[in-house]
Amino acid sequence: MKTILFFSLLFFYTMLWAQTNSVVYTYPKPGSTDHRSTTSVVVRFAHPVGFQNQTVPVSMELTDSEGILTTIRSTFSRDRKTLTAKPVSPLVSGETYRIRLFGPDISEEVSWTFSVRNEMDRETMEKMANWMRDHGDSQDFWDVSSSEKSERLVTPGPIPAITLDSVRNPAPGEFLFANNFPVAGGYGDYLYVLKNDGNFHKIVPTPRLRVTNFKPLDNGLYTYGDIYRDHYFTGGGAVSYQVIDTSFTIKETFEAADGYEADNHDFLLLPNGNHVFIIYEPQLVDLSSYASNGNPSALVVNSIIQELDPERNVVFMWRSLDYIPPSDSYLDLSGQIVDYTHFNSLDVTPDGHLLVTARTTSELIKINRQTGEIIWRLGGKKNQFTFLNDYDQYAPHYFAYPHDGHFLKNGNILLFDNGGLRPKPQFSRAVEYKLDELNKTATKVWEYRNKPDIYGANQGNAQRLENGNTVICWGSANLATKAPVATEVNAEGVIQAEINAVIGFRSYRVYKSEFINPPTPPSVSINDLVTGIDYEFRDETIQTGVAIRLNSAQLDYNYVKVVSESRPAINPVIFDQNQPEVLSRRIWIEQNGLSGFSASISFDAAVLGIADVSEWKVAYRNSRGAGLFIPVTTVAEPISQTLSISTGSFGEFIFYKQNEGRPLSDQVLLEFPSEGKRVLSGEPVRLRWASTHSVHVSHLQVASDSAFVSLLVNDSTITQTHYMLPPLDNGEQRYWRVRFSREQQKGNWSETRRFSATGPFIDIISPNGNETVTPGKKYFIQWESNDADSVNLFLKHATTGAVTVLVDSLLNTGSWYWTVPLSFQSGSLYKILVSDTNQPDITDSSDASFSVGLSVEGPTDGIVRKFRIQSVYPNPFNPETTLQLQVNREGVYQISVFDMLGRQVRIPDKVYLNRGEQSLRILATDWSSGLYVIRITGDDNQEAVKVVYAR
Repeated sequence: MKTILFFSLLFFYTMLWAQTNSVVYTYPKPGSTDHRSTTSVVVRFAHPVGFQNQTVPVSMELTDSEGILTTIRSTFSRDRKTLTAKPVSPLVSGETYRIRLFGPDISEEVSWTFSVRNEMDRETMEKMANWMRDHGDSQDFWDVSSSEKSERLVTPGPIPAITLDSVRNPAPGEFLFANNFPVAGGYGDYLYVLKNDGNFHKIVPTPRLRVTNFKPLDNGLYTYGDIYRDHYFTGGGAVSYQVIDTSFTIKETFEAADGYEADNHDFLLLPNGNHVFIIYEPQLVDLSSYASNGNPSALVVNSIIQELDPERNVVFMWRSLDYIPPSDSYLDLSGQIVDYTHFNSLDVTPDGHLLVTARTTSELIKINRQTGEIIWRLGGKKNQFTFLNDYDQYAPHYFAYPHDGHFLKNGNILLFDNGGLRPKPQFSRAVEYKLDELNKTATKVWEYRNKPDIYGANQGNAQRLENGNTVICWGSANLATKAPVATEVNAEGVIQAEINAVIGFRSYRVYKSEFINPPTPPSVSINDLVTGIDYEFRDETIQTGVAIRLNSAQLDYNYVKVVSESRPAINPVIFDQNQPEVLSRRIWIEQNGLSGFSASISFDAAVLGIADVSEWKVAYRNSRGAGLFIPVTTVAEPISQTLSISTGSFGEFIFYKQNEGRPLSDQVLLEFPSEGKRVLSGEPVRLRWASTHSVHVSHLQVASDSAFVSLLVNDSTITQTHYMLPPLDNGEQRYWRVRFSREQQKGNWSETRRFSATGPFIDIISPNGNETVTPGKKYFIQWESNDADSVNLFLKHATTGAVTVLVDSLLNTGSWYWTVPLSFQSGSLYKILVSDTNQPDITDSSDASFSVGLSVEGPTDGIVRKFRIQSVYPNPFNPETTLQLQVNREGVYQISVFDMLGRQVRIPDKVYLNRGEQSLRILATDWSSGLYVIRITGDDNQEAVKVVYAR
């Protein structure tokens, strides 16, 4: 870790890029508001920053609204791509700050603003807490006048009656759970380890207020959330996460950073040593713009994800309100307190991103861990998937108010479906889906639904065990009526064991783990090794994948033992390396009787589970579970599919690779020039493109022919997503395409676009003749031009020749929203004229006349439509616009967007709309400037509206 204190906020790092660097992620998100005064600023570069002798200046400034510099302390994380800057003193409440990152070796200056929230005062917080009390919330409230952690110790009370029933053939291991909420009857709060024979291995009193989320970690240790304060604004509480061994000895404590408090709902400890929290942050939000009955001063709970590296530096932050509007929630937005997303579980996806389960938007969300962008949403109002082989009668609530969505080893998703949004009688279940992320389908391949049905309105989880059994915790099902706490079933849905307890007992989750007798990792020993011989450490039943050759050694009676561990290493910090992907499998080698030796070791990729040896390297430390791993020079042998190293000592070996957390399948989006675009001759042309994810390098080709034989530009080293092309002569034509590359990976070429150069022009697109317009309705007047800064619009009466000015000196966005006057007579004929304000001779008019139809003030067709689009604002827009809808029948609607050539520019979204006035926000992050059609389709009608995106 390298730390530097800056007083002037101009700082210089000794940096070396193999090529010009660029920024792929920033936090706070540009333009975001309501941040804590203790927030970190996080910047992630596309390439690792090397600390070398060559000095390359890079400067950062943090200034307030008056331009006054603020002092920060800045630290690079071990990944050498992530820079975390923290203010030395708290930022000013209500102030807006600007961040500038610049320097000759950054592709272009990065600058953005964010604002600090006005901290809620004690009076406001008391009002909120009192409102909750008055409305019947029974949970404990912490003293809103105090920010100190509660140190109230729990006096152990009686242990409730808990039994293990219906025991058949449960999987090996012990059940882990905790009654994390007060139990009726004055019972105590405990951590439980329950054996398959129904007896308890351990019952441990909770250390403080209560504990929750008692679960195994991948590295063989365990964790629980030690709640020290209840939330006053939603269920759960603020926690410290304790990591323990099987004796319940605390090995390490994890807490959130920057003044935030971790929430009890979930916690991840990653194989590379990073750790991830869920945080709940209440803030005042005006909800009146999201719903007609929205509370203008609601306390909205912002669900936050915070990732820290092993040195406790913030390397990733993500806030739901920056990406998910409150209108996506199924909660009533008229409430005083609205926990509108309620994140309850975290998981790392197979390609290295984050999977989040959001209860009150009823969905699973995949979030890009490099850029923060949402990759997809499964379920909820913004669902992007088609569900197959599931309960169509409950659509769109195939699963409802879920908990604990996570990926299985087979690539499928398992979750606990609470079922809260389904019609009564409601039921809960565990359900497994096979996802096709490309074609956006979710196919149900397994479920367990109890007979009779069990309904747990909240909490709960599902865990797939090694033998194929599944442990299902039913959450709050046993709270008021008799129901199992948890059930273990086999793949066929036959109950193998069931935990029952007194009514009122509930556990947030239940897990199973081989707690008492963890499986002994396989090992092979060889005695009396000599030099010059290759020893393969295997026997009839064990393949460690390790071969050792002693090149030289002082020999005595000796042995070498190789242990193949299937669990990830504890504290796997690799010295001076990017925070990498670390293989869960590791190797421990110990010896006796060897000294002064030199050895060659090869590791079999197939045994380790490595598909491509060229990506992987080896790191080593001499003590198991302690100390930094040191990278070892690694030779990848593609023919033998082995990783080979030379060493003079044995110890613990892990395997790692550097990646962006996902394969290179980025979609290239060509922004400008669009297909057939006519650019201005004699002027440079700025080509622009974008990616759906973060990238390292762009490869641009520009040619005079569509086969790209006559290349004019062939540059594979571009780190920006734009390129300035020299001027073209009048009539010249060009073809262009782009692909991305990352390290040794090369993506696919984009589609090919053609453009040409011409002199200044204006061409009217619509109305261009033979259309019919209706008085009182709105239409887009649309045109194309390549030079005008502003335009004048005129209306010409086709019969009389009279010309009326519609608007003058209009900023040239290519369109204007026009309301046809009610005074227009039916049957009248008109043309539109558009001219350049500064060069009036550059003009165009409709090719033919358009006519005026009947006024909207007249009889209707009597049909009650399922919905109507009432308005769209702003228009033109950037980056988002809002459609106001009148929905007469709730249901699922499909949202499609097309360009003016009829091409679909985004995958259709399916959303659930409630009855009444609704707002639908459209975000355009990767569109080219121009006119688009947004079409909404229901069961019995569809409507469309034209919008202009001005980039």
